[in-house]
Amino acid sequence: FNPRENSGNCSVEDQCLCGILPIVSTTSTTTTTTVLYEVVLLGRCSEPITDEVECLRAAKEMLGVESGDEAVFEAMHGGEGRACRGVSLDDDSASYYILHPGTASIDLCEMKCALTAGCVGIEYQDSSGRCEVWTRPEGIEATASADGFVCFRYVQPSTTTTSSTAPGGGAPGAKSMDPPYCFVEDGVRVKFENGTNTGSCSSEDQCLCRASATTTTTTPDYKLVDA
Repeated sequence: FNPRENSGNCSVEDQCLCGILPIVSTTSTTTTTTVLYEVVLLGRCSEPITDEVECLRAAKEMLGVESGDEAVFEAMHGGEGRACRGVSLDDDSASYYILHPGTASIDLCEMKCALTAGCVGIEYQDSSGRCEVWTRPEGIEATASADGFVCFRYVQPSTTTTSSTAPGGGAPGAKSMDPPYCFVEDGVRVKFENGTNTGSCSSEDQCLCRASATTTTTTPDYKLVDA
């Protein structure tokens, strides 16, 4: 054993014995953001919900209402392993649908359909999140074999109304009567209008609004542990 003043190096002849102090993390870094919602019956939202999917989630969380009310998605020709087509197997014009790439689940794809005026069905690929919201006026009349795809026809309930500001939906001037963005109409139908509507929240048109968001962050904390 020699003091630290020695300046030689370890070697085969002078084999050094060393102590190791491992570094152990006692916590991991996590950031959690929680968004809170509220129902407004008078005036307007101070912070409106401007995303249609978030609107649907808020409606289900706050009021237990889901878009489409009694709407049904029916499998076309078995659904699984089928891609939607127009009148024939080769009839797949891009004008027949609205493409939503990166859609996280088939449920969200169905939600997008329910909020789109004139939706007649969906095609979805789980591996890529590809969501096609079909709006072909004649509907989905055929399907083609396609691994990993599903095709469903959308059957709208008689009570469902369309967006007053969406193409082909609502009566002229109706947008002035409805509140902007996210609201539940008559307690049963989720509606999502654009921000140009000038109506106010009411007991008939219950606005769903963002109340606040809380963020919690845990930072790493390290300590040395003797071997």
